[in-house]
Amino acid sequence: MRILVNDVAASQGGAKSVLESFYAYVSESDSCMKNEWLFLISDRYLEEKDHIKVEIIKKVKKNWINRLIYELFEVKKISKSFQADVVLSLQNIISFGVKVPQVVYIHQSIPFQNIKKFSFFKREEFIYAVYQYVIGALIKLSARKAKRVVVQTEWMRKAVSIKAKCEKSKVVVVPSTNQNVPLKYCEDRFDSNHFFYPAFDSIYKNQLVIEQACREIEKYGYEELKVELTTERKYEVKGLSGIGTLSYEQVLLKYQSATLIFPSYIETVGLPLVEAMQIGTIILAADCPYAHETLGKYENAYYFNPFEAHELAQLMMAVMKGEIQKKEKKEHINNHTNMWEKVLEEIETLMIE
Repeated sequence: MRILVNDVAASQGGAKSVLESFYAYVSESDSCMKNEWLFLISDRYLEEKDHIKVEIIKKVKKNWINRLIYELFEVKKISKSFQADVVLSLQNIISFGVKVPQVVYIHQSIPFQNIKKFSFFKREEFIYAVYQYVIGALIKLSARKAKRVVVQTEWMRKAVSIKAKCEKSKVVVVPSTNQNVPLKYCEDRFDSNHFFYPAFDSIYKNQLVIEQACREIEKYGYEELKVELTTERKYEVKGLSGIGTLSYEQVLLKYQSATLIFPSYIETVGLPLVEAMQIGTIILAADCPYAHETLGKYENAYYFNPFEAHELAQLMMAVMKGEIQKKEKKEHINNHTNMWEKVLEEIETLMIE
């Protein structure tokens, strides 16, 4: 089977992580080696192998006109030249005009959530309004046109089915449970005054509520408070600091020593929740559907209203005072189920229908 993978949008953050994760599976899995793969990407992120070809499409990053021409016309030509049996889009949107069956992996949740309506008239919200309403319309159209839609959570399956008005039966939930975290919780490393939040600086990632909570805690005289965010900002609140981007290994070590704060109110899954849960970290999470679905019955999860700094401050002080302590995990978390294996199964099923 010839499979064309379209992901020119991936260049950083979660999108690039999705691309690299899928490529790693295709590179190493015996079941994938019997297929021929062609990855369309925007820069030299991946290496070619015997069963994997890579084509770099750099011009799509220059402007939206180039991107539009590429999606409307060039993918169709490349697909025909490659003689693709199926096109898999990892970038939320299908390529229109392609004649073969398409599978789209939707991991952008902004168009499907009901918590926040972004405004075109607020400078800081403009780009998110574009994602919610303009790109969101293309994502919803893609969901209707695709033969299969892959999402990571049940709440996304319901939201995509309703908001995109597509058959629920073709929207497949493939949970992101394949993070094989190499570390476990280390009691000796834990510091009850240490809190950590790995996320890029964004409105909906909601670093603001942490800053507000720290200001409230400051009034109570907690001198040892240490809160680290992976942003480049300089904060004027005592104990709060932006430490910049960390490597994956450095993030995992933070989970061993700190309590994870996760106040984001728009997520599909929230990968740090999965990673920290597998290590056994205490987690203070936004009281949102994605967090409850991801964390399930995890014993060390505590929830707060992501728009109420007072609730977060109370939980943080409870950790510092020892009123919240780590409990032993009872629920087994499967580290061995690979979500990409399930995606490939869906593609193979599609081809025999």
